[in-house]
Amino acid sequence: MNSDLDFIFKRRSVRKYTDKTIPAEILRDLLEAGMAAPSAAATDPWHFIVITERETLSGVAAFLPHGKMLLTAPAAIVACGDMTKAFDGYESYMLQDVSAAVENILLAAQALGLGACWLGASILGSPE
Repeated sequence: MNSDLDFIFKRRSVRKYTDKTIPAEILRDLLEAGMAAPSAAATDPWHFIVITERETLSGVAAFLPHGKMLLTAPAAIVACGDMTKAFDGYESYMLQDVSAAVENILLAAQALGLGACWLGASILGSPE
């Protein structure tokens, strides 16, 4: 295996976290990594929500069936797909594009020495 690819092969899903705060500049780096992902026709059909408030993290953990790890996480990034920006209005493109952005965030977290886990949840609909 090529050692230049270690950051990919060392990535793991981490579900137990320390109580250390993640600095704002590191969160920004993670978001920038996500936004550097490819997307169909460069439409970038994503929005990201950064959650650092304990009460909100606990609320999300209670809402998501497999989200209990958020009870101890210092932060979460919610990746949202935007159908109004999806290439040709196709949900499949939007899902692939957002997935690529999430993977970039996970790889960036690994490269920056952070533990992270992809918590897959799909809630389709319009924001209201």
